[in-house]
Amino acid sequence: MNNKKGLIYHIISNWRFTIFFTILTMALGIYSYYIVPKQESPDISAPFAVITTIYPGAAPEDVEKLVTRVIEDEIREVPGYKTSQSITKNSLSVVVLELHNDVDVKEAWNELGQILDGAQGKIPAECFDIEADTKLSETAGMIISLSGAGYTYEQLADYAEQFKSRLAKIDGISRFTVTGVQNKAARIEVKIAELNKYNISLDELVSLLQAQNLQIPSGSLSDQRVKVNVSSPGLFTSLSDLENMIIDVSAETGAPIRLQDLADIRWDIEDADYQLKHNGQNAIMLSGFFKENRNILLVGEDVRAELDRLKAELPPELIVDEVVYQPTDVDKSVAEFFKNLLEGMALVLIVVFLGMGFKNALVASTAVPLSIVITFIAMHLLGIQLQEISIAGLILALGILVDDAIVIIDAIQVHIDQGLEKMEACIRGMKQAMIPVFSATLTIAAAFSPMLFVPGPAGEFLRSLPQTVIIAVSASFLVAITVTPVLAYLFFDKLKKEDDERTPLRRVYGYALQIGMQYKKSTVCAAILLIAIAGYGALQLQIEFFPKADKNVFYINLYSENASDISATARLAEQVEGILQENEEIISYSTALGGGLPKFYITLPKATPAKDFGQIMVKVDLAKGEFANNEDLALHLQEQLDQHLIGGSANVLLLEKAMPGDPLEVRVSGADPLQVRDGVALIRREMEGIPGTMKVADDYVAGEYEFVVDVDTERATTMGITNYDIQRQINIALSGAEASLFRIAGNEYPILVQSDVKSKEDLENLAIKSSLAGHKILLKQLGNIHLQATVPTINKYDGVQAVTISGKVQPGFSAVTIENTLKQRLTQSGFDFSGLTVSYEGEAKDIKDNFGSLGTTAIFALFLIYVILMIQFRSFLQPAIIFITIPLSVIGVVAGLMLFAQPLSFTALVGVVSLMGLVIRNAILLIEFINLAREEGMSIDEACHFAVNRRYRPIILAAVTTVIGLVPLAFSGSDLFTPMSVALMSGLLISTLFTLVVVPVLYSLLVREGKGTAPGASAAGKREMGQSV
Repeated sequence: MNNKKGLIYHIISNWRFTIFFTILTMALGIYSYYIVPKQESPDISAPFAVITTIYPGAAPEDVEKLVTRVIEDEIREVPGYKTSQSITKNSLSVVVLELHNDVDVKEAWNELGQILDGAQGKIPAECFDIEADTKLSETAGMIISLSGAGYTYEQLADYAEQFKSRLAKIDGISRFTVTGVQNKAARIEVKIAELNKYNISLDELVSLLQAQNLQIPSGSLSDQRVKVNVSSPGLFTSLSDLENMIIDVSAETGAPIRLQDLADIRWDIEDADYQLKHNGQNAIMLSGFFKENRNILLVGEDVRAELDRLKAELPPELIVDEVVYQPTDVDKSVAEFFKNLLEGMALVLIVVFLGMGFKNALVASTAVPLSIVITFIAMHLLGIQLQEISIAGLILALGILVDDAIVIIDAIQVHIDQGLEKMEACIRGMKQAMIPVFSATLTIAAAFSPMLFVPGPAGEFLRSLPQTVIIAVSASFLVAITVTPVLAYLFFDKLKKEDDERTPLRRVYGYALQIGMQYKKSTVCAAILLIAIAGYGALQLQIEFFPKADKNVFYINLYSENASDISATARLAEQVEGILQENEEIISYSTALGGGLPKFYITLPKATPAKDFGQIMVKVDLAKGEFANNEDLALHLQEQLDQHLIGGSANVLLLEKAMPGDPLEVRVSGADPLQVRDGVALIRREMEGIPGTMKVADDYVAGEYEFVVDVDTERATTMGITNYDIQRQINIALSGAEASLFRIAGNEYPILVQSDVKSKEDLENLAIKSSLAGHKILLKQLGNIHLQATVPTINKYDGVQAVTISGKVQPGFSAVTIENTLKQRLTQSGFDFSGLTVSYEGEAKDIKDNFGSLGTTAIFALFLIYVILMIQFRSFLQPAIIFITIPLSVIGVVAGLMLFAQPLSFTALVGVVSLMGLVIRNAILLIEFINLAREEGMSIDEACHFAVNRRYRPIILAAVTTVIGLVPLAFSGSDLFTPMSVALMSGLLISTLFTLVVVPVLYSLLVREGKGTAPGASAAGKREMGQSV
């Protein structure tokens, strides 16, 4: 028999080798799963950079003009430049650069480094080096807190170094950083009243300390026999050395004047502008980073073991707490995946058993584990990590994996039941089903593949989902054409003929098809009406970009009313911590004062260091309280904080799955400051009045007052006082200066000089020494000190000063709806916005940008699928008929999202796009058999009835298994994946139910009876069709 000389014959006849390689594949798949990199979330390269420059002592206007403006102009040359935002404060410039989504980020950052090197020479020499942070998405894999009652920051830092040195040696760890260290320093606080008595200035005192704390190698003495080194000790070794240092000699008595005579000298903290606490106690935190492409579960086990050894060596009073430990989260995600996988497999197998019988179902079910282990092998080879998105892709593909095997099994079983010998039945069944199965697999791959090219962070975040699905369905096709026919040959027998017409659903379908074929135009009109209703319903759905992160963590940003006193921020944090302790759901909290915590989540925005800012990370256990989700608890805490906080405010924030930011943002800029002020006030007032908004705020900064030293330059010059004398000595008096270093036991501690100036009067009585004439003159004799209005913060967008009004959205409300309402209200307000630029940012813009990208890829996917079908059916019309299943699926999508109260989110739209391939495959199988029936001489109507009758079971079974496989994901409680799975399940189910009626009706309406071969019939199909009938 010629048929037996083909590839299929050799695969089946050598079944022992096929089974051997199948077992080998299983073993390789299990090994690949063990070593494949596992982590919590996908790696993304955020197209943002934060550029920070410090210009010590400069006013905001000077920093903006001399630093911020220069950097903004220079970075416009970065390839892919999109926008920039800047914040300028006293001594500080922060510029945030954003790139277009389609740019090569690595190349852009390399160019940025070169541009900033050039910009360094264009800003004042007093500025510190420009720092650019381009790794904003880099997140610590673990954050370990060291704290304890009675421990100083210095003691905690010593323990932290021990942890760092031990943990950093573990294989798989990239590095550990220590945060929150409060360095000890020797502080010299000069009494200005005493200093004025002597002919020495603060600047000279700093220089004298540098000169006295010096050690220069002296050399050696030698003769012909021996050489002896000579040393002359000159370094400070204790505070008493500083206290007894002679700085001058009394002109009256000749007695030496020592440093302790005019200054208080003590050990102190070098800079307390940034502090960490854990559960209210002083803390130091270690942030650990994993190496790329490593299984962090295995690395995490090694870290945990080393942590246990370290804890055993430490005092029991020292508290070592895991603030963040990503291996635990990943382990939980993987365990949840296998739970969903096993549940899905069980449900799929039950459906297959009910629909196909024991032996057939057993053969079909082998496709699921085999396809999954092949997917693990491919993921390992292609470097795809196992994380929440790729796991979701595996679960999504679960119900699809058995579909190809079902179609192959059904075709083979039909031939066996017709009396063909097993080998012949397998070969004929394979040839008959191969083309439609391959075409259906290609359509699914084509439906998912454009998502590989969605630009930006959203596309990068979701990329592993289409990768995983495409690999899995390709694996299922490979299993279906190799392993399935072998198992069918070994185990299938002739089945007893069953009358499927007796099943209620089958009878309903027969009756529905009969009515549809009788009233074809009415059936099509009814379908169009339902599609139109679904389109209207889609407009009523709540639109959402990405949901909040499904984590047992949220954070609170603190804003003190006192911008220059970190102790005021500490008092504000203590109030918040007191409220947190009253809520039983709170299990721990970590606090940062003067800045943000170490980055503990991938989308956590970077905080700008400031004395009036603080951040608290809160870990919760909802099972201990009455709240159903994090949103409800966060809203409750926000209400408590708003009612009780004194001296500042706090924002309770949930972690974002997508780009961080407020869901409502309106930016206003213009040349007239008064018009900008009035416009901002109107927008804020209208936004606050819209139901569903909360925490509406703006960054409009009113003028503040600061002291200005107005020096009479002519008088100062006459007295021999230079500008350098005045500015340098005032700078040391108010900001201090690092004079030298203590070097003790291998450690270095700075020696800081500052004054006791606390008020305007103190500053006026500061005596300025002339570097030219050597005499001293009180500052108030050189000019006057007065208050002057100034802007403490300058906010700019794309180089133009702008004000942003922002707001949050209460649960159950849509940011898109609120923004549309705001636009209507502003239009009706009568306010003259001419001269102002008003731009809407926030969630609505993110939706527009990213949904548009996904829509573009969907159109490309449709075109690709159409080309595949056109080649298969050699027809322009038949692929168009198949495409009717797509709008039919929209009916189910809209109904499902409404029924389950799910939003039309970005992931739901991903489900809609991927649904195209699934619903089209059912129509492919149906039209393939209509064409084959026509080849046997049937009329179009007869062929339609025959095809529905023949393909009813595999189509229904394939659809139901896909839907059932998604049940665990739909009911997992994940805000990220529930909308996607609901859209897929409802869309596929409804589309399948309609496909078996509408597609044959439309085919019979549009395709005319012709002579000869039907356009879509394949040669193989023609040869085998007679036997099938």
